[in-house]
Amino acid sequence: MKNYIYLFLSIIILGATACQKVITVNLNDSNPQYVIEAKMLEGVNDFTVIVSRTTNYFDANYAPPLVKNATVTLEDNTGIPKTLIFDTNGYYILPKYNALNEVTYQLTVQVDGKTFKASSYLPRHLDIDSVTQLKRPGKGGPPGQTQGEFFVLAHFKDSVGVKNYYQIFGLTPKDLLKKPPKPRTTLIDDKLTDGNEISRPISGSHDSGDTLYVSMQSMDAKVFDYLTTLSAVSGQNNNNTAAPQNPNTNFTGGCLGYFGTFTKTTIRYILK
Repeated sequence: MKNYIYLFLSIIILGATACQKVITVNLNDSNPQYVIEAKMLEGVNDFTVIVSRTTNYFDANYAPPLVKNATVTLEDNTGIPKTLIFDTNGYYILPKYNALNEVTYQLTVQVDGKTFKASSYLPRHLDIDSVTQLKRPGKGGPPGQTQGEFFVLAHFKDSVGVKNYYQIFGLTPKDLLKKPPKPRTTLIDDKLTDGNEISRPISGSHDSGDTLYVSMQSMDAKVFDYLTTLSAVSGQNNNNTAAPQNPNTNFTGGCLGYFGTFTKTTIRYILK
């Protein structure tokens, strides 16, 4: 399903894998599906939504066509829907929106007589406490893969009695120049570590003198499910004859994609 994978990889390439239920979708060149991509960060940010349609699987042009005639609204704890405006870059946008923690948001997309809805809970903010490095023992590793001199680990305290879901990643200044940055991300939950001090390695090759921006984002269970199934799909082989599979969306109405709200904390760390 090269057309689906091409679209979803524009969000974040994930390095983790998980054993989750994956929806199977039949190849059909006459019934393209709507795809909605919406990611909201806590605090004041431009909230943007992309609405597109899947292309013919057998079409050589895999760029998904953008949908420009949708009505996109966001509802928060005020109960008053806010309408996003379509801009020249192909996004529906709500400028400088202040996303509050511990609030459930609902996104509604109406297009061509269809209505798609998704809700997402923005969890309580949680900080990374510290970042440390450990000397890598020996070179080893897969043939042809560059391996840095150090492991880098992020440390944080999980909230007691609350189900938490995280993604952790690191970006270098060179990564930040890419549009969009595509870090390798680790997905974890606190099923076995509730209330504990947690340490997780940051994927990538790290050497003395490197600058690394280590980030952690929290999300709700449905968004975690989407990202873990996305990871499983993107990690499959590229055999074009294989049956296509799609991540588990949190939208109702029969579209692909997801609406996710995320906390964010970042620490700048220079390897010594």
